[in-house]
Amino acid sequence: WGWGAYLLPYLEQDAAFRMIDFAAPTVGTAAASVRTQPMPMYRCPSDALAGNYSIYTLGGIYLLDAATNSYTANYGAKGHLTASPADGNGLFARNSRIKLLDVTDGTSNTIAIGEKAALFARAPWVGVVNEGTMRTSPGAPVYQARIHPHQPMVMARVGEKALNDPWSEPYDFFTPHLAGMNTLYADGSVRILRTSTAVEVFQALATRAGEEVVTFGD
Repeated sequence: WGWGAYLLPYLEQDAAFRMIDFAAPTVGTAAASVRTQPMPMYRCPSDALAGNYSIYTLGGIYLLDAATNSYTANYGAKGHLTASPADGNGLFARNSRIKLLDVTDGTSNTIAIGEKAALFARAPWVGVVNEGTMRTSPGAPVYQARIHPHQPMVMARVGEKALNDPWSEPYDFFTPHLAGMNTLYADGSVRILRTSTAVEVFQALATRAGEEVVTFGD
């Protein structure tokens, strides 16, 4: 279960939260009803492929259906999200418990949540689906279609590519907006991160304790 499931009580979704048995897997039959329940607050109006979709294994075998999430948590800059999901230098990692005191770069300069539009790569809001895969969506505005293991279902990382780079892969952030990405920072503020943002600045905003100096433009 991922960050989207644990936030439900704070989003006036207590009924859905009570449906979840956090000791049970997201793939179980008991989770089917909540797993396929659309969550409007996790669906961007500009995200064309948001809604229920089918998840497949690496071998192409149908696994289950789930409702999408247009947003994703920040794993950090660089690193190997799929191979080392617990080792991110951002605000989220597998089973992480990062405190505000750990964000020494400043909470207003550290990304918490960004966008990963379903029109680019679909992921379930409930969290990670074991044995499932994260795939480039059909017709996505990128040059290549890729299949990744399940770890990027709840997180994205900033690599050497700019936001919405046409070579983006399912572990990258990706926004459906031309101007930029709606970005939630660790201090609770929401700002637009322009698609023209330099990669070095994007990387600095993704780390929680990288000691970088970030200056925002107009």
